[in-house]
Amino acid sequence: MPVGLLAEAVVGGDPIRIRAVEEPLQWLSLAIARRLGQVAGDMGEVGLDFGLDSGGRIWFIEQNAQPGRAVFEHLRRSDLSALAHLRPVQYARFLAAGKQPGAVSTQST
Repeated sequence: MPVGLLAEAVVGGDPIRIRAVEEPLQWLSLAIARRLGQVAGDMGEVGLDFGLDSGGRIWFIEQNAQPGRAVFEHLRRSDLSALAHLRPVQYARFLAAGKQPGAVSTQST
């Protein structure tokens, strides 16, 4: 699930609260993915599970070899479901073109 959507699902529609959760989630996600890449090699995609406690602290729960995509259907977000299936194909094309994984942009489109 994209970090912004996760933040909104967790804290509701308050933009200030979304930003307070979104930024650390993005930072943690990238830091964990980089560390996993160092330890296990480039994985292409991973699923990261986080929790948020009543005090607003973010907890990293686990890493999965692939992200779950069914959540988008439950949320009735076919646009995100399509994107979640497209991204691995785009990454494969990126690698097939001889580009290096470290060159991947962290911005979402």
